[in-house]
Amino acid sequence: MNLLKNQFEENQSEQKRGVLIARLSSILFGVTFVYMILDLILVVHVQPFIYISFLICSAATFFLNYFQQRSLAKIVGLTFFNALIFMVASSEPFETGIHLHFFSAGAVAIVVYGFEEWKKGVSFISLSLLLCLTIFLFDFDFIGYREFTHEQSRIFFTFNIIIAAFISTYSFMLFSKINYDIEQSLLAAHHLMKDQNEKLEKVNKELDRFVYSASHDLRAPLSSLTGAYHLSWYDYRYQRDPGISQPYAKSYSSDG
Repeated sequence: MNLLKNQFEENQSEQKRGVLIARLSSILFGVTFVYMILDLILVVHVQPFIYISFLICSAATFFLNYFQQRSLAKIVGLTFFNALIFMVASSEPFETGIHLHFFSAGAVAIVVYGFEEWKKGVSFISLSLLLCLTIFLFDFDFIGYREFTHEQSRIFFTFNIIIAAFISTYSFMLFSKINYDIEQSLLAAHHLMKDQNEKLEKVNKELDRFVYSASHDLRAPLSSLTGAYHLSWYDYRYQRDPGISQPYAKSYSSDG
């Protein structure tokens, strides 16, 4: 019973995490286009391959998850997302807040792996933290450094913190919903099992009463049949050997 319960919980949580991966991939796809529009409005030059890489990352994660390759989808999505954020963060000032997406990546890692695979989740959290600290402590310039005005930095920081907070909150809310749905399903299964047990106990009691009543009703006829059998048996023996059963036979004859 406990094995079936554990399998049920795992299937439910894995399906919910699959939904989360699909939705986050779609969000990343849409946010990439929003960043493209924002860069055009603020006249910020970004190499096209950055946008293309984010789109490919989100699409690959979505379709791997769609074809039930969830383990691979988690690895591909989190690895490439961290790598792309690292590249972008290395090319712009810390004040833009792009590094905040490392924290949202860590939140997503906690949720998509859960307690069952906590070691993998912690590994990706450590990766995000390491990349964030590397950006903060060292100077890198993978795709060309971009200058931002104070106003542009404020706008990007506001936008980045909103997106990071939304992704983190959405992930934890869905994670809470996973636990809530599992608890409700288990509670419903418990009530169903309790009702079935009560019905089974009722049937067993009715069956016990029936067996008792039937045995009581059949006792007298069976006793009569047994007595008749013995009378017939002794009568038969007396006819064959009167000397053996004569006392009983006389009693039987006098009664008759």
